Amino acid sequence: MSKTFLKTLNQLRPRSSGLQSLLGALASLSLAYAGAAAGCAGDGTVDVPGAAGGASSLGTGGAGACVPTEELCDGLDNSCEGHVDEGCACIEGDTQSCFSGAPELLAVGACKGGEQACDQHGAWGDCVGEVVPGAEECNALDDDCDMETDEGFGAVTCGLGICKVTVDECTEGTFHPCIPGAPNPEGESCDGFDDDCDGEVDEGCSCINGEVQSCYTGAPATQSVGACKDGSQSCVLGQWNACSGDVTPSAEGCNGVDDDCDGNTDEGDPDGGAACGTGKLGVCAAGVEHCEAGKLACTQSTQPSADLCDGKDNNCDGATDENNPGGGGTCDTGLLGSCKPGVFECKGGKVVCTQTVFAKVEKCNGADDDCDGTNDDGNPDAGGACLTGQLGICAPGVEACTGGKLVCQQTSMMAAETCNAKDDDCDGTNDDGNPGGGQTCDTGKLGVCKPGTTNCTNGNIACDQNAQAQAETCNAKDDDCDGTNDDGNPGGNVACNTGNLGICAVGTTACMNGSLACNQNAKAVAETCNGKDDDCDGANDDGNPGGNVACNTGKLGICAPGTSACTNGNVLCNQNSQAANELCNGKDDDCDGTNDDGNPGGGAACNTGLKGACAPGQTECKNGGLACNQVIFASNEQPSKCQDGIDNDCDGTADAADTASCCPHSKCTTGAPLTPGCDTCVAAICVADPFCCTMDWDDLCVGHVVDSVICNSAACGNKCPHGGCVTGAPMFLGCNHDLGSTCVNKVCQADPFCCQNFWDAACVSQKNTLCGQTCN
Repeated sequence: MSKTFLKTLNQLRPRSSGLQSLLGALASLSLAYAGAAAGCAGDGTVDVPGAAGGASSLGTGGAGACVPTEELCDGLDNSCEGHVDEGCACIEGDTQSCFSGAPELLAVGACKGGEQACDQHGAWGDCVGEVVPGAEECNALDDDCDMETDEGFGAVTCGLGICKVTVDECTEGTFHPCIPGAPNPEGESCDGFDDDCDGEVDEGCSCINGEVQSCYTGAPATQSVGACKDGSQSCVLGQWNACSGDVTPSAEGCNGVDDDCDGNTDEGDPDGGAACGTGKLGVCAAGVEHCEAGKLACTQSTQPSADLCDGKDNNCDGATDENNPGGGGTCDTGLLGSCKPGVFECKGGKVVCTQTVFAKVEKCNGADDDCDGTNDDGNPDAGGACLTGQLGICAPGVEACTGGKLVCQQTSMMAAETCNAKDDDCDGTNDDGNPGGGQTCDTGKLGVCKPGTTNCTNGNIACDQNAQAQAETCNAKDDDCDGTNDDGNPGGNVACNTGNLGICAVGTTACMNGSLACNQNAKAVAETCNGKDDDCDGANDDGNPGGNVACNTGKLGICAPGTSACTNGNVLCNQNSQAANELCNGKDDDCDGTNDDGNPGGGAACNTGLKGACAPGQTECKNGGLACNQVIFASNEQPSKCQDGIDNDCDGTADAADTASCCPHSKCTTGAPLTPGCDTCVAAICVADPFCCTMDWDDLCVGHVVDSVICNSAACGNKCPHGGCVTGAPMFLGCNHDLGSTCVNKVCQADPFCCQNFWDAACVSQKNTLCGQTCN
């Protein structure tokens, strides 16, 4: 039986039947096919192998007789009546073009004809592949076959304010959703539009940007009175800005204008009261400005009068204080001495007392000649040298004015005698009693030569030295009078013992602060490895100086690292580790110069972590660690190995369950026929549809995998057995291919046959109708 024949049979299966109907049809058709194959001719005879003569006539009975069956429209005499396909309108397998719509719509727009086939009962089947007029869809096609495309779709408007948008609902086969425009991110901008798209215009705005109106900021009663007038203001950001250009009441000025906008002009003598000049002489020149007829005029404020001593031209004749007004009488000037008498006189606009007698040089006469309030001040006419008639320093004198007369006054008084070669005590003898002598003094020399004692000689005090210079000794003194105490380190530079420990014990004497001290030659320092007590604590090389430092012993492997130690004044490198048996650790444990030699820890059985036959391994020491080396490698699961219970190709599946090796391909893909040994699902399919395991594993076979009656397997995931535009195995709910699981579900819910029996041309057509997906 050919595969093409079985395919045709599948298309003829009643849409309400299940697998049992399919198997029944297969049995009936197989019987008819066997008769035809055996040579049942159109003349009603059937050639039966082994019969005498190779043929048997109808009704003759015996072996090889034609067995009557229901007449089918298949080109054979099934009823054995000598007639072929009687009562058939067509012969099974015949095809013809068809179109169930109005004839004039054929080949208009999306409408096209299909093809229908004659079934075994001589009836024309469904018109497969035709496209009849349908509702117009937005797909750039003429769905209703009226020679117009995508008609009936209008414009759609959405959004408010500036967000309002109008778009064509369908353009070039694509729906265009109406998406409102974006509102102004800053909200309402007071521009006469609904900027925030809420259906209200300029809410929260006092005005619209750019508007201008008149304004006045003064008192309402003064608006448009006198100089007062309106200004203007503009709308900015929805608010009226400040009023600009208006004139409001101001202080009244002398200008013939009502500046304060009260209905009166220049009231209150505005700008008046300032001093001004009349152009006349004297006091008649002064005036005051007053507002008259909108202008300032100067009015004379003082009239002429008799002249007074006031520095003014009172009679306005151009002359000031003429004829000495108020002068002529005697007066007291307020000055002292002979300068006191005066006479009244008009000067500088005032009556003053003018001095008539002026000061002169003071004389020794008992009078105040220089008008300073003191008689004979300054000792006038005195100052000349004179003799008092006494001894010593008491003899010289100087003339002085006393009581209006000159007398000789002593210039020096008798005092205690001082060393000055004078007779200070006025007894007739100079420097008697050695004045100033016997005091401690400084000779100006150095060291012990510095102290001295004073002595009065020839009127001068001399400092006589108390001690003479001598050899320096360690006594904190300058014995040799050279300015330095204990210079030359007297008694020093002699070896001594400081009494300290270690290197701090050795010292040298030195003269310090007048005494001999034993100074330590070396100070305590950090201990070094030298056999000495460097830190002066009484112990040599204590604390292991230079030790506890990593070093190299010069040996190999783990014997090379060492730690330094101070021993007998020398730093030695002591080995840290001793040679041991070799371990797998990347180190030279036996100190022979080779790491991990001898493969320590190797040769033991282990598991590689791989699958199947590749799992056993053997340990090997590599790079300081034990590795598990594979000892058996993967080999193909050839038929000879598909029953040995071993996963030879190391993919985790052994024998028949290994579809990748023991089967030519997966049961979820088309290809060569599979064998029942692949798995239980394949075995069930081989029973239900032997073609899959003898001829070809096609789309129908893949469909059996997910068929709820045969396998009901999820091994193929959600992949559909074939594309939605191709007839073949039934689809299943949720499968996903070029038409999507949602579309498969729609078709199968509308026509269960498509997901239970066969995905035929009707299913393909419903895919187009229900999902809007067109097959090329």
